[in-house]
Amino acid sequence: MLVAAAGQEFFGWGAREELDNVISDLWVAPIAQGQGVGAALLDALEGAIAKQGFEFSELETYAGNAGAVRFYERQGYEPIWRGMKFSASLNYELDKVRFRKSLRVAA
Repeated sequence: MLVAAAGQEFFGWGAREELDNVISDLWVAPIAQGQGVGAALLDALEGAIAKQGFEFSELETYAGNAGAVRFYERQGYEPIWRGMKFSASLNYELDKVRFRKSLRVAA
């Protein structure tokens, strides 16, 4: 888990639950959105994934969150799946989209 903070102010966090190539969580406080916090967290998570030898990273978001969908697409992610997925924490199905990004460095 990575945390973005300055002093006593908390700006966001990101995580990989299984330490595989899947970014399980990325959240940025509304006050910090659009200031590069999400991009910095995502870059650090991708760096850790690449360091483990994975060639791509994946993540999912609620398909109805247009801001998140645009953000991930601007960060180089491409949608690879969309469908209904059960959320254990919310106890109902959500329309989700799964994204993938190649982490290979061009030679």
